[in-house]
Amino acid sequence: MERPLADDDALRQHGTVLRVLAEEHGLMDLALGDGQAEIIATVAPGRTYIDVARFELAAADLLGVVVHVTPSSAPGAHMRAPLAAAA
Repeated sequence: MERPLADDDALRQHGTVLRVLAEEHGLMDLALGDGQAEIIATVAPGRTYIDVARFELAAADLLGVVVHVTPSSAPGAHMRAPLAAAA
């Protein structure tokens, strides 16, 4: 069964948990992105897209919804609001 995409309310509601989980995978400075279920994150040096994918899978298991991460360094990445401020 396909999981629904996370919405801003779900991301805000679970912001603290997402930030802790993100740190475990080398992601920081989480923010809401322009796309649905999109989180913009800074990827720590030495971390790869595998770390990003593992975070996405862990977040989906935890929340029951799909979350997509866009590295803040990616072309076109746009932060709407810091997740820390929105939580």
